[in-house]
Amino acid sequence: MLRWLPINISSFGQGVDNLFTLIYWITLVVFVLVMATLVVFLIKYRHREGVRAEYIEGSTKLEIVWTAATTVIVFGLAMLSFPQWNNIKSPSEFPQNPDVVVEVRAKQFNWKVIHPGADNEFNTEAGLDKELGTVDDPGDDLKKLDELHVPVHKVVHVRLISEDVIHSFFVPELRLKQDALPNRYIPVWFDTKELDVSPITDFENVRRKGCFTGTLTFTDPNTPSVTGNIVFETDDELKVNVDGELNTYNKTDVKQLDITVWRFEIPCAELCGLGHSTMVGYLYVHTQESYDAWLTEEMSN
Repeated sequence: MLRWLPINISSFGQGVDNLFTLIYWITLVVFVLVMATLVVFLIKYRHREGVRAEYIEGSTKLEIVWTAATTVIVFGLAMLSFPQWNNIKSPSEFPQNPDVVVEVRAKQFNWKVIHPGADNEFNTEAGLDKELGTVDDPGDDLKKLDELHVPVHKVVHVRLISEDVIHSFFVPELRLKQDALPNRYIPVWFDTKELDVSPITDFENVRRKGCFTGTLTFTDPNTPSVTGNIVFETDDELKVNVDGELNTYNKTDVKQLDITVWRFEIPCAELCGLGHSTMVGYLYVHTQESYDAWLTEEMSN
């Protein structure tokens, strides 16, 4: 409903958006009432010749009413927020048997993302403490810098930790934000069950939808389809990197876009030093086929 919010791709995101919408309407109603009261008072108590100002001591009853109303609103919002908080933040409520488990280690000014190796255990060949050790040498694990790759519509568990100062792992499209603390693993989870994987025929705001890699099929049957990375978009055109060459396609000539990879930013949302603004990673959401191919290629290198 609040159109300026980024798209929601997680199963718990709609609950978060509903709270935002409720708070927005409460704030709007309060704003209108306060402004209307201000206008009435400006008119009623304006300066008029021959009318002296009156001293008003205030109203205890009115003070009690608006304090009680504020308390009820805040308490009500807290009660509505608690189930959402519990679902997102409490490990006991996380979905069990996740499809993917990764470790994300924050360090000025990058995100280290570690997938467990063939034994499905972290750091087993690095000879380091499993709980607190640094992972400059991940052993048989797969380590990527500023890249978190997951399959679409799957449950992902993340072990989040910092190697230096406090950072904050934030993916707006997931409605997920969690501080990363030094020497402490913090579990978080997400899925991308709300991400629409159907072919795209409406080419408005393609980049806002996170579309990154896909196949374009054209209205002209004689024009062969192309596969590449969508790097730029205008109202009328899509610029696509196809095998290292940047090609421009008019949206009216494209019949369908089949996405295989979506990409969303992972900024650090905690001021963590001089390079804070450069600390940006990316969440790559693959179709299952694309994810399997990526993982096989990465593991073989």
